[in-house]
Amino acid sequence: MRIRFILFVTTLLAVLSAKAQTIVVDAQGEAMIGAVVSDRNGTPVGIVDDQGRMPQINASLYPLTIRCIGFEQAHVAAPTDSIVMQTSNYELSEVTVNRKDRPAMYVVCYLRETSGMTDGKDSVCVTGQYMVDYMLPAFEDAKCTTWKNPRTLAKDIKHSSNTDREIDKTDISIMTWYEIFAHMDASYVKMPDELKGKRQGSVKRTGKRGSESIMKLSPQNCTITADALAGREDHKFSPGIFKLFGFSMDFKTLWGQATYSYNEDEFYDMTNLIAKAFALEIYGYGKGWKTIFPSGKPVTINSYVEIYPVEIKFLTKDEAKALKKDKPSRPILVPKAAMSVSD
Repeated sequence: MRIRFILFVTTLLAVLSAKAQTIVVDAQGEAMIGAVVSDRNGTPVGIVDDQGRMPQINASLYPLTIRCIGFEQAHVAAPTDSIVMQTSNYELSEVTVNRKDRPAMYVVCYLRETSGMTDGKDSVCVTGQYMVDYMLPAFEDAKCTTWKNPRTLAKDIKHSSNTDREIDKTDISIMTWYEIFAHMDASYVKMPDELKGKRQGSVKRTGKRGSESIMKLSPQNCTITADALAGREDHKFSPGIFKLFGFSMDFKTLWGQATYSYNEDEFYDMTNLIAKAFALEIYGYGKGWKTIFPSGKPVTINSYVEIYPVEIKFLTKDEAKALKKDKPSRPILVPKAAMSVSD
């Protein structure tokens, strides 16, 4: 009996240890919602949930890196109970202009997307660096040429895999989401009454369609995190278009984030924006996935899109029209605010 009891206790402790989850928080102890976890090779393998819980990750994939815009990235050498992420300090150049005379706001951004795809055994990683531009209204009733989805000016895509099969355009396209989700707008963000006059704290809001957002204020930054799937049944979105081609997908996580440099005027717009980010977790199934992973097993995709403004100009209507017609070429320029994937 004694030996059986010891074996039972040993097994129970092992199970409990295996199920323990790491909690990721900021310096105020609040959950680091939407932070992306990458393995030792820089491949995204999970996303921190709304309780601050990091997904269980095999010890063989350590050391890990945890990234979230507005915070210093954290390095995790081995499994641990909790991780505290520290706020980053950013300095933005002042932008002063008479917007009424120049109704178009031209924004050039550095964009990086890192995606990992696996069937549980084999994996593919795709990292793309881009220069993109947007044309936004400089004020609410501005009448001018605009586009809010990214226009690609330059790109550099790299990929890796632990399989012998050559990575093709299908792999890359199915792991590239920035053209869909990297939407940019020029709307003002006003400080809610609960945070006015404060330098730290947080407040939660629920949108008309059930989406949820959290505004988090620190002495340096203001970060807004939104759960785009909060109002959907079973917290997932399954677009039918992909199913037609055998690539069924369930979007299980879709967090959007925007980090602004602290503003004493208590409202924020593009001129205060440090970065935006989108974190996606997708569950894939269906016959089409066999062309990528012959095992036929369900596939998990984790993708992280970061957008950093590097140039903002205010233009006349004619200048905006000319830029839309003649797309400029830009070298890829990594701003200081962008966190290195390899560091």
